[in-house]
Formats: sequence, structure tokens, C-alpha cells
Amino acid sequence: AEDQSNIFDTVAGILHLSTIKFVKDGEGCKVKSSKRLERAAKLLKLDAKELERCITTRGRSIAGKTIYSPLSPSAAKDTVDALSKSLYGKLFSNIVSRVNDATRSKSSEKSKKSRFIGVLDIFGFEIFENNSFEQLCINYANEKLQQFFNKHTFKEEESVYESEQIEYKKIKFIDNQPVLDLIEKKRKGLLPLLDDVCRYPSSQSTDAKWLEMSSTTAKKMKFKALTINHKKKSMFKISHYAGDVSYSSKDFVDKNKDTLFDSILQTLSKSGSEYIRELYPKQDVNIKQVPTISERFRKNLKNLMKMLD
Repeated sequence: AEDQSNIFDTVAGILHLSTIKFVKDGEGCKVKSSKRLERAAKLLKLDAKELERCITTRGRSIAGKTIYSPLSPSAAKDTVDALSKSLYGKLFSNIVSRVNDATRSKSSEKSKKSRFIGVLDIFGFEIFENNSFEQLCINYANEKLQQFFNKHTFKEEESVYESEQIEYKKIKFIDNQPVLDLIEKKRKGLLPLLDDVCRYPSSQSTDAKWLEMSSTTAKKMKFKALTINHKKKSMFKISHYAGDVSYSSKDFVDKNKDTLFDSILQTLSKSGSEYIRELYPKQDVNIKQVPTISERFRKNLKNLMKMLD
């Protein structure tokens, strides 16, 4: 019952975080309604004033000291969104891990092998009026699954015909490996290049720099699936298996970083809730090199494909 209460409090805290609004205050901003902030802090068992400082300023650890820089209202909103996303992700992973631990048999623990039920939720290709980093990740996953489906479906069908000695014409299917190379190829693909740009100094870590590097590399590697829109410099098009999708490179770098400031991690690790402290142990604080969203996504996708194989 206590565990359930902790989970409900965390979910409610996330929901209340999403209602916090900000107004400009000098060079930075301040919380518009303190009641919304206080509700979120109470549910997450955090000090309200410390939480406010964490989401209205950027805390950096320099030479053992924390330096705070004011955030604009929009930057503060992005910080709250990143905090909410992190809390929900940690919560979800924790629940899945505990369910797996509870259902794993003692015999399977000894053999290090366990039976499991896997639910693969395929969200399908996404083509909207405005497509961004999220749609590229989703469409990339579908490219991988489409390749897997094509190879295994046609291979299995052909093996059945051969075993029954039925004459058939070999079916040629579209190989979407060139699109996958464009997106994932080590040091050359769109996502690895995006990871590189995310680690550049702030003056060079821009969406424009990433798109420029992608365009140059695509020409060298002869990636025909990529088309740059020269009229709208922030736009590019990828010829996916399911069709052409136009993307806007705006915010790709920031979305891929998606890191929480040190001050927020420190505050969460000091929560009055044992459950929150379990999600954010002190050893997670001040990690210098945090994997990007792209790196984590590609790693998870690789593990999924390995499991499916």
C-alpha cells in the first residue's frame, strides 16, 4: 500500500508540475502561481523554494561551487518538462523492473534464463504537418522493424515453398538499408552526427551546424535518401520506406541533449521521499557525460532487434 501511495504521489506530482506557469522577472523569470509549485513540491517531498530555484535558474558545478544563471520563462518551462519526463521515465522503468523481479522464478535465476511475455507496441510511421526529432526516432524504429519484417517474412515463405517443392518466382522486396545507413551509420549517419554536435562548445552546438554537417557528409557518402531544402534552410526531407517525410531541424540539438541540471539532480537526491531518492540516488549526481536521447534510443532499438532475431 505504501509503494502504491508513493507511485500515485509521484504521478500526481508530475501532473502538478505541468500546471506551473512562469512570468518574466528582470533578466530571468519567476513562478506565476506559488500554490501550483507548492502542491508539486509537497507530493514529491521537496523544499518548494529549492524546487523553484532549480526550475527558474540553471545550476552549474564549477570548481566545487554551484553557479546559478537566470532562465527565461520559455527555458524554465522546458526545464520543468525535462524534469517531468525524467520522473515519469524513472517511475516507469522502476515499475517494469519490479514486475519482472516479482515474476521471475527461482529456477530461472539459477540458469540466468527466464521465460517472458513481450508486448511490442508498434506506433507506425508518423508524417505530420510539422515533423521533428521525435518523429525521426519513431520513423527510424519503424525502418528497422520493416527491414526485419521483410527479410523474415519473405525468407520464411520461400523456405516453406522449397520444403514442399513448389515452383515459385523469387520475390524482390525493397531493401531499406540505405535509409538506415543515412540515419544510424557510425560517425556518418544523422543521429551519430547529432550526438557529436551536442558535445561541441555551445557556440557551435546548433541545429544549423548539425544540418550543415549532415548535408556535407550525405554528399560524400552518396546518401540519396536525404534532401536539403535550400529555400528553407532548417528543413530537410528523408525518403523513408513508407514515403517522403519533411523534418524541421529546429530544436534537434536541445531535444537530443535532454539533460537535467546538476542542481535538479541534487535536489531530487535529497527528497524527503525514500521512493524518489531510490529513483535518484546520489551517485547519479554530477555525471559529466550523460548519454544523449539518440544514443539511448539506438541502444534500446539494437537490444530489441537482437531479441526479435
